Amino acid sequence: MPIEYRTKQAAPTYGIKRAASQNHSNYNLVFSDLHRETYESNPNITSSFRRRLKNYATELDIHIPELLDANNSTIPPWITSPTQINREFNKFETNHRIIHNTFRKIEDENQDALFIYTNASSNDKGRTVGLLIVSPNHTIKFEIKNNNIFIGEMLAIHHAFLEILSNQEPQS
Repeated sequence: MPIEYRTKQAAPTYGIKRAASQNHSNYNLVFSDLHRETYESNPNITSSFRRRLKNYATELDIHIPELLDANNSTIPPWITSPTQINREFNKFETNHRIIHNTFRKIEDENQDALFIYTNASSNDKGRTVGLLIVSPNHTIKFEIKNNNIFIGEMLAIHHAFLEILSNQEPQS
């Protein structure tokens, strides 16, 4: 795969990572237009990463939204609460209706929770990635071209986080 194509695919991933951490030292290099006048006065120099990222995202049909500030946790990221995994059923040996009904029971037991489902899959022989986000308020479907499932999953999860944030009560 040519380096230009790999750069076009890697740049949006880097941009999304930087958008999520506004305290990162490179955040301003990616999202501020500090040197706009320099590039406009001398079009022969290599454009800034910000401009190249914007061009790549447009060319690949990717939208890199600005993220809201997040509260920093006092719990280190390597310490996680135990994940509950239901291993009661073998997927290949259990009727799908039993699994479906068990899932519905779990949803009923957690009625205060906001359930949002995401998915991304490769379409059209790998030329596009389809995304699906299903929430109580709406269903979003869209495609991004010339990308991979990892980027699709990240964008779907990002949209789910935005949905969660939009449903939160404003803090005073």
